[in-house]
Amino acid sequence: MIRTEVKDGVKEIVISNPRRKNAITPDDAKKISFEIFNSINDENVEVIVITGEEDFFCSGLDLSQSQEDLSRDDIQDIFEWHVEEFASIIRALIENPKLVLGRINGPAAGFGAEMIYWFDYKIAVKSAYFSELFTKRGLVPDGGGIIYLSQRLGISKTLEKIAFAEKITAEEALQYGIINEIVEDQKQLDERVSKIIEKIKNSPPGSLSKIKMMTYSQYIPVIENHIRWLRVIQAKQVLSEEFFEGISAFLSKREPKFKKIKF
Repeated sequence: MIRTEVKDGVKEIVISNPRRKNAITPDDAKKISFEIFNSINDENVEVIVITGEEDFFCSGLDLSQSQEDLSRDDIQDIFEWHVEEFASIIRALIENPKLVLGRINGPAAGFGAEMIYWFDYKIAVKSAYFSELFTKRGLVPDGGGIIYLSQRLGISKTLEKIAFAEKITAEEALQYGIINEIVEDQKQLDERVSKIIEKIKNSPPGSLSKIKMMTYSQYIPVIENHIRWLRVIQAKQVLSEEFFEGISAFLSKREPKFKKIKF
């Protein structure tokens, strides 16, 4: 579920599925992109804040109800649609001229991590981490994380973190320039978020929006090309034995055992 509230010029978008570590469904993804896009022409919204419920930010796509849906007859269509829904969030974040502030209240995994990369300003609690879990599911990243991380970590380190599904700690994320600040706890997180909101409100909105647009302009054609390739690559991967083993392992709460293949 996605909760939203607009108060004093701030639209807060809360990912609220704490029993599933705030995993999101395709409908949730659609709601997030709608709320971001809908804020563009809303005069009551000066800044957007995105956060998670309780102590986890977002664990990515909610697969808990997917076991019956994952048949080979419809899986390709289902995941092609997922790619479009997730891509819509990334586009919304980049194309919205208003700043998006990430209140990173805990760990983020899968698309949850990749979504955060495209927030404009990010404050994370010390216990937060970012985990690219896609290889454990037999998939490839679906939120432009390869583009974003390779710009900051370089090719070798990006391959290491994504290929081996290694966590990026909050301290590493600060070092790499993925986040802007680290705080000790939720109380300090709220204090710093409030101060950054005031900074944004006190900045000239026209100038600020143009700076954001110019900053992201170099990424737009790269991301669109990436999404086109992703549709093709992910459509093939979701029909593979690796994907079905990855999902089976996830649902069974065990480590996946992937077979060797010929290239």
